[in-house]
Amino acid sequence: MKTINKILGLILLVVVSMSCEEDERFAASDIKLKPIYAITDINKGGPERINVYKEKQLVVTHLNSQSLIGETPTDYTDTSSETDYNFEWTVERERPVFDEDGQEVVDENGNVIMETYTVQYTANASKEDGIGTMEVISTYKEDPEETVLHDVTISEEEVYN
Repeated sequence: MKTINKILGLILLVVVSMSCEEDERFAASDIKLKPIYAITDINKGGPERINVYKEKQLVVTHLNSQSLIGETPTDYTDTSSETDYNFEWTVERERPVFDEDGQEVVDENGNVIMETYTVQYTANASKEDGIGTMEVISTYKEDPEETVLHDVTISEEEVYN
């Protein structure tokens, strides 16, 4: 009986030590802190928060605490100085096409026809207090351009990505 217990103990020890080995099938995470511009306190019905990544082509818009939109910006320009934040970016979005009666236009398969439009963001603020503005210009193919000027707070932060 003692021999059986010793053998079972030895087998258990081998199994436990084998389970502690690193499994090479799973790659190590490369998540690191990335610097961003955090745009918050956006008035006039704007999103809750916008994170503009400084070193990566990524903008994350927090519509509310549960909904996010990740977009790849084009024409990202950062001309910030020692005293001021100044940066801008453009994103492309889609929206449904409407007819003269205000109804969505659909194709022969019943799919809603979408049109692409551009949205240009320009953010400016003092680095002293972070208070500034963000101009948002939406340009459509057939409709007039829309411009909204938001009061915002801008800060520099780091987030994991």
